[in-house]
Amino acid sequence: FPNTFLSKDQKKNMVDLGAPKFNMEKLIAQNPDLIITVDKDQVAGYQKVAPTVLVNYKDLSGMNKSLDYFAKLLNREDEKASFLKSFKKEADKFTYASRIVNILAI
Repeated sequence: FPNTFLSKDQKKNMVDLGAPKFNMEKLIAQNPDLIITVDKDQVAGYQKVAPTVLVNYKDLSGMNKSLDYFAKLLNREDEKASFLKSFKKEADKFTYASRIVNILAI
């Protein structure tokens, strides 16, 4: 996958299903429990494979709205707080490093 935000280890069990439309044979082979899509034209086909949720990402602007939506959808609301705590800790490290770089650049 050409996703620079994921490590090789994170990508090792991922399967490229194709884009913008999924390859249905590859999708079926994955035996999904749930399909989340933004493609309203494909919902009927996906529903034959697994329960399918159509998401309008315009309604989920911002990290908090997206996190709330997907935590609830996936029944992982109990993990949301620990994720946010970890995320903030990492973001604070980045912010601190940026401040040091800016100070050194003066």
